[in-house]
Amino acid sequence: MYFLDASVSNPRRRQLILYKSEETYLSRGIGTLTIDIHGLIKVAVPSEKTFRFFFNRFSRDFDPREADLFVAKLDAIEVPVEVRRAGVYYIGNKEVYMKRKFGCIALKNMGGKTELLYSGLVDRLYPILNLVRDVVWFKLIRKEYTFLHSSSVELNGKCLLVTGWLGAGKTMVALKLIKEKGASFLADDLVIVGADGKAYAYPIPLKLSLAHASVFNVFPPGVLIKLRAGELLSKIPVIRRKVELVHYASIEEVIPGSQIASCADISYVFVIRKARNEYLKEIEKEDLVRVLVHQAMWERIFWVDRLFIQYAFSDPEFDLVRLSEEERRIVNNAISKAEVFEVGYKKYASESILNALDKLGL
Repeated sequence: MYFLDASVSNPRRRQLILYKSEETYLSRGIGTLTIDIHGLIKVAVPSEKTFRFFFNRFSRDFDPREADLFVAKLDAIEVPVEVRRAGVYYIGNKEVYMKRKFGCIALKNMGGKTELLYSGLVDRLYPILNLVRDVVWFKLIRKEYTFLHSSSVELNGKCLLVTGWLGAGKTMVALKLIKEKGASFLADDLVIVGADGKAYAYPIPLKLSLAHASVFNVFPPGVLIKLRAGELLSKIPVIRRKVELVHYASIEEVIPGSQIASCADISYVFVIRKARNEYLKEIEKEDLVRVLVHQAMWERIFWVDRLFIQYAFSDPEFDLVRLSEEERRIVNNAISKAEVFEVGYKKYASESILNALDKLGL
């Protein structure tokens, strides 16, 4: 098997830098970015621009062989002859291969030192970054942690989670709380929560649209043109499903001088919903847990359908139903001491949240 030095940007030169064994690849640390997420999980990923851009804040120096998850782009992946075939999938003992004409993905040993390998054009045609996130997600569940589809800030020592469906305005809420209330940033779209009742920062770059650019006037002309084009494309039903023009930026680029918290006790959870009139009401935690777990399932559905279900046939210990039940218990414990509210907003969720905080004396 040949390991590819993915850090070399020139594709022609990249083909020449091959290493004949995993030991050589790992011992040299070639093309590898090592990241440590709050001491909960260690990951080694290819040192490519995309991975560096999204995970640079978690970059730590350690031997890649210590990683709980090792991710590598290979020149080629050889499928073992003893595995059984099921269409484009090859299922072995705690390993599954998805083999297509344009490349291959291999996922091995989700219960231990996990390997995620891919080759060919897979990373150009599939969201590999999301696959890495989802592998981390399932491994976190086994450690009593999980991701929640929520923006999050720390305000006066308390963690505020703001959740809602895509496009509800979670990012704008977080930005407004940072700018107008002096809150510290924890997460934009996904936040790590634990059964210990704490939320842990996941400060990957924010995904911004024209709405954010109109409020935070920090984007160069070229970015504004791209965002305006994205706004137009979002109104075309067929195209908007396949094309998304957004801009990614760090919280410091959007709000200079902003602070990032490490973790905080979860004190308040707000569910934002579009409504005819603005309102604030308490809701049952049981209902909220159900919503949060469903959102988590939706967030992972692409790769659950394409890889994790198939992997489950190879590994009896990887039970998706049981993992979902464990996730529900983790979420329930995470918000057990929090006050939970539903916030109805007529036009902008951020304004309604700010009004709700005033009513609650925050």
